[in-house]
Amino acid sequence: MIRSLTAGVAMGALCLVMVAGLVSAQQESASWAYLYGPDHRGNVDPLPTPLVLKWKFSSGVSGPAVSTPAAGPDRVFFAIKQYVYAVDRHTGAKLWELDLGRGNDVHSGLVLYKGMLLFGADDRNLWAVNAATGQKMWRINAGGKVKSTPLVHGGRLYFGADDGYLYAADIASHSVLWRYQTGGPIRVSPALFRNKLFFASQDGYLYALYYQVQEEKRPRVAWRAFLSSANVFCSPLIHRNQVIVGAGDRLIAYNADTGDKLWRFEAQGINALITGTPAAGNRTIFVGSRNGHIYQIRVGDGTAIWWYPDTESGGEVLSSPTVAGGSLLLCRMGKRRVVGFQLGPEQPGLGTNKLVWNYNLPAPPTTTTTGPGAGPGGAPGAPGMPGMPGMGGAMMGPGGAAGARAGGAGVPGQPGMPGQPGVGGVGTTTGLLQYHFKYEEAVRSSLIAAGGNVYLVGDDGALYAFGDAAADNIGPRITAPQMTVATGTSTGTRTPTAMRPGAAAAGGQLGAMPGPGMPGMGTMPGAPGAPGANLAAGGRTATGGTQQTQQMITYALWSEPADAFLPPPARDDLIQIPGTPPLYISFEIVDEGCGVNPDSIKVFLDGQPVSEDQMQFVADEGVVWYKLEQTPGAAEVLLNDGLHILVVQATDWCGNTGAARLFFVVDNTLAAPKLPGQQATGAGGGMGGPGGWMRPAGGMMRGGANPPAPPRF
Repeated sequence: MIRSLTAGVAMGALCLVMVAGLVSAQQESASWAYLYGPDHRGNVDPLPTPLVLKWKFSSGVSGPAVSTPAAGPDRVFFAIKQYVYAVDRHTGAKLWELDLGRGNDVHSGLVLYKGMLLFGADDRNLWAVNAATGQKMWRINAGGKVKSTPLVHGGRLYFGADDGYLYAADIASHSVLWRYQTGGPIRVSPALFRNKLFFASQDGYLYALYYQVQEEKRPRVAWRAFLSSANVFCSPLIHRNQVIVGAGDRLIAYNADTGDKLWRFEAQGINALITGTPAAGNRTIFVGSRNGHIYQIRVGDGTAIWWYPDTESGGEVLSSPTVAGGSLLLCRMGKRRVVGFQLGPEQPGLGTNKLVWNYNLPAPPTTTTTGPGAGPGGAPGAPGMPGMPGMGGAMMGPGGAAGARAGGAGVPGQPGMPGQPGVGGVGTTTGLLQYHFKYEEAVRSSLIAAGGNVYLVGDDGALYAFGDAAADNIGPRITAPQMTVATGTSTGTRTPTAMRPGAAAAGGQLGAMPGPGMPGMGTMPGAPGAPGANLAAGGRTATGGTQQTQQMITYALWSEPADAFLPPPARDDLIQIPGTPPLYISFEIVDEGCGVNPDSIKVFLDGQPVSEDQMQFVADEGVVWYKLEQTPGAAEVLLNDGLHILVVQATDWCGNTGAARLFFVVDNTLAAPKLPGQQATGAGGGMGGPGGWMRPAGGMMRGGANPPAPPRF
């Protein structure tokens, strides 16, 4: 039953502000909108670079941030889980908070319209809330959860619901005018162009309905197009009389008048789902994929002419990009990273877009386990990779890192996402690729640009505000140094394959040290993959899949600012190791102001810059690695005996520099270290690693406490 409820609360007097592509250019300046107009082009006014953090508001609620915020002249609104907040746009101070109740999460983007905040929720309602007070005003009840961000135009409200209907409502009377039924949930925002309303359903079709402002009956269908996939998580974009929509791993363009297919772009990789709504700029289209790449696609034929990163994955891109002033591309990559690119000429090619901003949000809190009188256990394992198309099963996630002391067992890794069935899969004869991704797992909150600022909600439940007015004269902090070395426990006979930390070798081997690698895959469709071996800090397999059970142990190291001008600590206060590979040393690089410039990072060992193949910056995590590895077949590489000093240096986008140095001692007469006898192991997942790091005798910093020292090997 469709109904509306009036709460009798007076509307606020805020200016007309829209989010999620909700208003025409005649109604509002594009600088205040997300998706920026009813055609969802994703364009805003020019923005400064680098962007500097102005303020941060922490809600205290952590979890995947899905809903995209809204901004007005004086306040910013955002939602996480069941909570909706209003904060002062200039200071970040909280103005009000609304709790919709447990289970009534908000995944819809927020829309600000004539003093009302409009959004959908999992309680099956489209809500109107007083933007000034946070009080509920009225609601429109749908037959399913409302994850679709509403479109507002001409005094009308359009949104989809999980019951498969597209709803049209009159805002003044908050009554439903008509609804149009499809065969699947509608979870994306409709788009409006000329006399047609465009939207996609998870029944696998793109719909075009004839649109008239005064129409109060169900409109006629102009055309519909089969998308070949029900995995539809991005709204249509209108560009040059083309309707462009993502479905599965494809971005497809149709003629807006006739529905004829014009071109198709297909993202590559096993995990190449396209989720964020594309943005138009420089006569091209920008879109991200769950495979970790941002693509620039030529409108004429759908050819990809640029992508980032150009080699490895950059973290799942689940948000919508934004183009500012026609020359700046902004996009969220993965869970924590935000990037900005200065766009090249109108006829771009590979390498013409330059990275001009890179910012890492803080990591959200993680749950750890402890045992009686024990050190902390490791973090939970990462989710597994999706199953191959045509298989119902998926790989299991790697096991949690093991605790370094008794009772600190790691948490089992989470199961991977279910694999997508192949074309013509279960229950279909049309070749439709069924949807298996939850909306809240496939979509992340996008940034919005408003009034020269950028706003973004992190998975830590905080709202971040960036702009050019904030001062930043503090350089990056380089912290948390850790050393990972091989132990003397090894039953394998083959030489480990040299690989980047956490990556998987060719041919499906397990990951190399020190990051977790890929566990095994299930042998039967519909069954989970078999766990990999419980190896500390990432085991290895040799080429061809033969497993080597060599284990690793990790220590926290003693570091200090590089300009401290203090003498090196005493030898007995330092980690002492043999100088044989493999050896890995990592640092976290944090800059809360304007972010770290990846090109500025330098690593020096004993005053000499290390080679490119011995250094790696993992931008998604803000971690830099020094790696000493043995190349198969080459002569053994040894570090010389004595004191060694490793220096890491980084510069932020405002030109501030930070550096840190650490010390360790090499003694090649020492045997390889051994894991403590009470070492716990990861359980139930692919691989585990030390969770509670062992420390040098002198403590983490000069003058620090003296925790138990590791054995001298």
